[in-house]
Amino acid sequence: MADYCYKWYEADVRTKRPERFSLLLLQPNEIYFEDFSVYYYPIDLPEHVANERKQIGRLKVCSKSLVYEPQDTIAPLLRFDYKQCEFIDKWSGSLYSKIDRSNVIAVNAFQVIELKEGNKVTPYNFRKQKGFYLFSLNYVSINVIIPFIQQLWRAATLPRAEQDAMISAIVHSRLSRLQFDRNWMNDIFENIVLETTVERINPLNCTPGRIVLSPVFLYFQPFNNIDAGIEIYSSTEDMLLFLALSSEHERNHFYDIICSQKDVQLEDSVNENATLRWQNGFMSNFDYLMHLNRIADRSFNDLTQYPVFPWVIADYYSEELDLEDPKTFRDLSKPVGALNQDRLSQLKERYDDMPEPKFLYGSHYSAPGYILFYLVRVAPEYMLCLQNGRFDAPDRSFHSIAGVWQNVLSGFSDFKELIPEFYASDGEFLKNSAMLPLGVRSDNSTIDDVVLPKWARDHSEFTKILREALECDYVSEHLHSWIDLIFGFKQTGYEAIKANNVFHYLTYEGSIDLSSVNDPNERASLKLQILEFGQTPRKIFDNPHPQRNITKPLGPGNIVNMPAVSIPSEQVIDLIATVTDNKSKSDENDTKMMTYENLSMVLCRKLHKNIVTGICLSDNGNQVFSVSQDQYLRAFYINENEPCLGYNISGMIWELSDEGGSQEWNLSDEFEEDVEVSCIDLSVNKTLLVSGSKSGSIFIWSLKEHTLTNEFRSHDGAVNAVAFSPDNHRILSSGDDNFLKVLDLDTGMEVLATRLNYAIRCYHWNGAYAVCGDVNGNLNIWDMLTGTCLQTVKGHDGAIECLDVNEDNNVIVTGGEDKAIIVWNYL
Repeated sequence: MADYCYKWYEADVRTKRPERFSLLLLQPNEIYFEDFSVYYYPIDLPEHVANERKQIGRLKVCSKSLVYEPQDTIAPLLRFDYKQCEFIDKWSGSLYSKIDRSNVIAVNAFQVIELKEGNKVTPYNFRKQKGFYLFSLNYVSINVIIPFIQQLWRAATLPRAEQDAMISAIVHSRLSRLQFDRNWMNDIFENIVLETTVERINPLNCTPGRIVLSPVFLYFQPFNNIDAGIEIYSSTEDMLLFLALSSEHERNHFYDIICSQKDVQLEDSVNENATLRWQNGFMSNFDYLMHLNRIADRSFNDLTQYPVFPWVIADYYSEELDLEDPKTFRDLSKPVGALNQDRLSQLKERYDDMPEPKFLYGSHYSAPGYILFYLVRVAPEYMLCLQNGRFDAPDRSFHSIAGVWQNVLSGFSDFKELIPEFYASDGEFLKNSAMLPLGVRSDNSTIDDVVLPKWARDHSEFTKILREALECDYVSEHLHSWIDLIFGFKQTGYEAIKANNVFHYLTYEGSIDLSSVNDPNERASLKLQILEFGQTPRKIFDNPHPQRNITKPLGPGNIVNMPAVSIPSEQVIDLIATVTDNKSKSDENDTKMMTYENLSMVLCRKLHKNIVTGICLSDNGNQVFSVSQDQYLRAFYINENEPCLGYNISGMIWELSDEGGSQEWNLSDEFEEDVEVSCIDLSVNKTLLVSGSKSGSIFIWSLKEHTLTNEFRSHDGAVNAVAFSPDNHRILSSGDDNFLKVLDLDTGMEVLATRLNYAIRCYHWNGAYAVCGDVNGNLNIWDMLTGTCLQTVKGHDGAIECLDVNEDNNVIVTGGEDKAIIVWNYL
């Protein structure tokens, strides 16, 4: 994953639009329909003087307002909200008027809003006095547009829900008549694969239009002309496109069609092995949090669901910051609202007296207002749009880091977390480079650049230190606790109550079915609350999140071999004398890290008349022992021309032996119904046994207590193989459902669940790498620290049923469905 924050607030700069008008000058989510060339006649002037001083510009027709944009960039834009208009109609004028009366729109308004005067981003100027405004149309008849404008003006007199419904009907009608202009296509021979109506979602606004997919390009044609014709998005563009389709079915169909195009190469946005990579130190804390935000439906294009990051530092007053001192850090096991015990006690008293549905915190940790609170210096127009043309009150504005931290610790309505920009930017969002008039505080201090802690010399160093803190050992060791609160099992229900992590019910996904609310005004009110109050991320984890391994990734000296199970018999005791119990003791000795490079086949022998079902290498790696469904045990030397030895083992009685003698344990006594065991493995310390069943379940057994300790439904279909990691904390499993999974035993969470194009039948896992045999006869080498397949080599004709690895001597041996035994060497 790329280590960056998408700077959505710089999009207008990249596209280099010459016009000053943007959707941010409208009300949030207001729709811009079309514009017309007009002359504006200045107000409060004699008619003949106004005619002489008329100004050329464009009149923008929007869903809730009219906006006049003068060609003179010094003059302000004028916005007339329909609700503030007494009437909008044709102007008749007097017979002696100097103004051509045939094509003039008259707007009689109680208030006009002046925007961007002097071409500067400043708070809006509300002129609250009745005025009479005239606009003469240059190239279109007034009879064409005045009925539409009057329809929108009348809609403004309706209750909000009815107004929104009327506007939606207008948009739908106009979209149905919009035709895609093929002249904008990159190649006249391109075929249109799919064409449909969508809404392009941006922070605080949306643009209806048509999306067109060709085999090569994706085109978006806006419903209005605010964008320069057609926008083309490809892999070379530094741009994101966030589209909303009319239904889930339409979205899925659109996605499937895109994926079917031969020139489309999509990144793995799900990154199914991300938890495994993060846990083993191959993914940074920042990248992992970005990954979680993405799969929890958080987006830079949606301020109501903006990516959320934690406060990690709690010291903003020291001269120097000590990242080795635990006191430097915030307690990540608690939500922000629970960090101050005195405040929490008062909030809990209120909670206890509250009727259902109860909540501890009356505001959220992530909401549009909080996002723009942090970003106002680089996204001022967004703040003005959200707050009806005004910046926040100076005493409530983002003035200093320490001040904000103190407020989230003590305020009874402030529980906000941080955003990605604090950890992955140059700190420019903390500087008032545009010299915005953000106001003067009650202590007479002017709000300018954000005041930093003493331990940061400048804004760039501040974000750099925050990133170092986010990636340090202390945070890495405790970050899983914060993940449980925001994305995991402590987000809702009893665990949330126990963790003091309860927010207003409307912030949770699926808390209310808006379609079941019959009153349109109530439904509109609820929708507005949900959008403005903030939204909790989609819940990702139902089990505790595993802790990060803060030690070095597994490498030389950290990998041990799995124990081999010896099967002694009087008939073959001399033959296998060289196979000692050293493997079972190898966990006491360090072994070298193997990467299984340059894998090559040494020899292939067919010694059995049926499928090879079990295979083993001697401790020196020079002898191979195999068993088959033909009821024979075979043995041969790899590097010597000795004849193969064979023993018919039909009817022999075998028993697993331990130094203390033999034990018998009937596993079926622990099951409520018949369970057919398909595979087993023993932990390195011999305290646990794992078994896989043909029904897809994995069972964990205590060998000390002789009891079943846990059960996991891991696969759909038979479990082919199971194995403990060398540290006994994880289990690797594979099944007929083609899944390869790693289960964290401490939390019960699957840290890896990757679906392959084939089923894995057997493997050897040393903790870092897994040598796997699949149903197609291939030998696959997997890096189990990152969850990636490193190489695949064809070996058998049919499934590889069993294998063994001797890492001391760089030897692998496999047995297959084709009755063959293959010996491999590697570096």
